[in-house]
Amino acid sequence: MKFRDLLPWKRSEEPQARPMKARGYAGAQLSRLVDFSTVLESAHRARLRDLAKLRAHSRDLSANNVYAKRFLELVSTHLVGPDGIAFESEIAGNLGKPKEALNDQVEAAWDEWGQACTTDGRLSWLEFQHLVAETAAVDGEVLIRKVRGYPNAFGFALELIDADRLDHRVNAPRTRTSNRVVMGVEMDDWGRRVAFHVWSSHPTDFEASPVLTRIPAEEILHVYAEDRVRATRGLPWSTACMVQMNMLGRLWTSELAAANHEADRLGIIRTQAGVDVDQLVDSDTVTNANEISSEGAQFLGLDPGLDVIFPQNQHPNGAFPEFSRFLLKGISAGLGVSYHSLAGDVSDANYSSARVALLDERDSWRKRQAWFIRNVCDPIFRDWLRLALLAGKVPQMPFEKACFPAWWPRSWDWVDPEKDAKASLLAIQGGLSTHQQDLGARGQDWREVFRQLAEEKALAEELGLVLTDPKPKPAAPPEPAAGTDAAQPAADAATKAAAEAQTRHQAELADARMGAMGQRLEDMAARLAAPVLPAPAPEVRVEVPPLTVNMPAPRSSSKRVEIVRDADGRLVGALVHEEV
Repeated sequence: MKFRDLLPWKRSEEPQARPMKARGYAGAQLSRLVDFSTVLESAHRARLRDLAKLRAHSRDLSANNVYAKRFLELVSTHLVGPDGIAFESEIAGNLGKPKEALNDQVEAAWDEWGQACTTDGRLSWLEFQHLVAETAAVDGEVLIRKVRGYPNAFGFALELIDADRLDHRVNAPRTRTSNRVVMGVEMDDWGRRVAFHVWSSHPTDFEASPVLTRIPAEEILHVYAEDRVRATRGLPWSTACMVQMNMLGRLWTSELAAANHEADRLGIIRTQAGVDVDQLVDSDTVTNANEISSEGAQFLGLDPGLDVIFPQNQHPNGAFPEFSRFLLKGISAGLGVSYHSLAGDVSDANYSSARVALLDERDSWRKRQAWFIRNVCDPIFRDWLRLALLAGKVPQMPFEKACFPAWWPRSWDWVDPEKDAKASLLAIQGGLSTHQQDLGARGQDWREVFRQLAEEKALAEELGLVLTDPKPKPAAPPEPAAGTDAAQPAADAATKAAAEAQTRHQAELADARMGAMGQRLEDMAARLAAPVLPAPAPEVRVEVPPLTVNMPAPRSSSKRVEIVRDADGRLVGALVHEEV
């Protein structure tokens, strides 16, 4: 028996190995605390079920929620801007030089058309941009019909179509003779839009029964942000944070109602301890004293046996502001804006944190500006230019040579405009930017700015005005303070004289050093200026030692020649024999 067998805690049986369970991914597991949707659906099916509800919720929030309304204001202000996305024509010649007169004519025609660009004549191009941006944020998509042949000077106008008229319930499979229709959009086998099935009026309008009309895709701009592959319809921009915005609004309402209720409740009437209600002077006292009005700053007396207590108000709750701020930070992240911009709260912000937040937010707005230009401005301008050329509103030229639009969205200045202006000047002087880029980013036409500057300069010279002082006057020396000691001027004079003597001494030393250095430089220059004569060739003597050669003594020898003949006696050759 071994020692370990005597141990009291030794198990009688060996432990059994437990079966290993595959861990997998934690994000794929569901539990009481983790709730995910595990249904995989196509983009069409998910939108078919929820698109109408999401759009209705988004419209309700934008009408009744202060932060949703604030977000729409941010979209209108930062995506489009107060002056809109500015247009500039950049038609150039063969050598790349801009054709100023031609560009001015195209820009003037565009401005003329933009005074009333919609079919109802109510919206300008600037107002149209604002409405399209806000509608895209609320509904998630915008339908713009390009009306060719409209009765105006350009033969072109725009019509905004409510997204509800593009019925998402209109669906049909593909057949041999027709394309498939997905949520009101007819597409070919490659997913390219062919037509849109639109109701002639809104289904809830006070009109006759609407008619479903098929409009070719060439006439419709369907503008929405692509968030999934082959997504046919767009979603509201607040989809991810609708629940939080709704609950925050309800929380505000509940907290405000509780605070109002406590403010209206002045006190509570109760019977004093040890008093029997039946023993009160008047049996109707308790009933009559259930409610005492304090209107007009009056308080009625109570009958004997009754007492009033004043409860402490618990609302608004002390933790409510911080909790609201926490929810708003999540909502601002879902909307893609900074908390300070959405809530208007900069109480906990400093320069560094605000700058970081603004940089990230402005990059997001620049991305949306590029999306807006690519999907709204460019397509509309191309169709307008074709019809403007046909109508003779712009000089006749090939479309390919006239279609060179440049769009300049709004930009943002920093808190310190002086530093921003200096940075722009340094970038232009260093070749990192141009006047066209800098002024275009500010929403200004650089040609117009240059012309205006030239006109102002010419008029100022004509009137003899000096707009800027080229040489500012040096500042005057400060005057001595009043009440100084009378001996102070003498001391200042002595100090000044000593400083002047020291300065003269240093100047004399410097002159002496410069004189010596100048003499050395003159000597060096004289040597360099003297003609250089060639030196005589040196005499070279070479002594050759005597050479002794030992030659061997000649040997005496004799040679013998033997004539060789054949059998017939003819000469064949000769043999030479040398004998020493």
